[in-house]
Amino acid sequence: MMTATKAWMSYLVTIHPDLREAAMDFVLSHGADSTLETDTGFQFSLACNGDLPGRESAILGFFADLRPPVEYNSEQVEWENWNAGWQQYFKPTPVGNRLLILPEWEKSADETRLPLFIKPGMAFGTGTHETTQLCLELLEECIRGGEAVLDLGSGTGILGMAALLLGADHVDGVDNDEQITENLLENLQLNELTHDFNLQISTSPQLEGKYDLLVVNIIKRDLLPLLPEYFNAVKKDGTVIIGGLLREEDDELRTHLARGPWQIQTHKTKNEWIAYQCRVSA
Repeated sequence: MMTATKAWMSYLVTIHPDLREAAMDFVLSHGADSTLETDTGFQFSLACNGDLPGRESAILGFFADLRPPVEYNSEQVEWENWNAGWQQYFKPTPVGNRLLILPEWEKSADETRLPLFIKPGMAFGTGTHETTQLCLELLEECIRGGEAVLDLGSGTGILGMAALLLGADHVDGVDNDEQITENLLENLQLNELTHDFNLQISTSPQLEGKYDLLVVNIIKRDLLPLLPEYFNAVKKDGTVIIGGLLREEDDELRTHLARGPWQIQTHKTKNEWIAYQCRVSA
């Protein structure tokens, strides 16, 4: 098992409600590995590595320009202490008509929904953010049963695991960040899905055949250069779900997809975020 980053800077932000969405979007686009809404603002984390000074400077500079003023506290958190900081904020979250996202310490009391347990980690995708929820809602609408699914940029594994719970046959997960491995494998074990989810940490994964469905939830900076590499990974008439984009980036994505075989069939929005369901035409 690969070893995850051992130390992170955790920031607890107090911010006016009207500014919260824009600030969360900014920190995600400038290197934050996760965000979580709180009663008075939000929490986010940055890995303690060589990129930390530049990322922190950009984010705190953005905060300084906001009005009303933003208040924040920061502390270095070791990996093994991370859960304690999340327990007061990460609560059961119903998504769509069938799914219920639960932190590992909760038990499902809703027999009408499929429980999906997540151990909080630094990877993007606890189910609390709009872009993850949009992808989950589209998966619920698209999965019919028996699909082979490619989960591109797996993170916590939440989208691939949801696909399996909704009836997919198996999932191949791909990510280029070895730091997600430990948390993803823990989540698979929590949901008893280890046998149906195959993870590859690689920038050149070995894909077996073509997939019925591809789901990807990555911010634009990383998403657009990546998509053409996977234009031929899905069967003709298969489905592609794309999340991680702001509504203001809609035209840019549509221009990008016009060069390939993925045709947008529908989209969903939630606050400032947008996600797409595409059909593969060739």
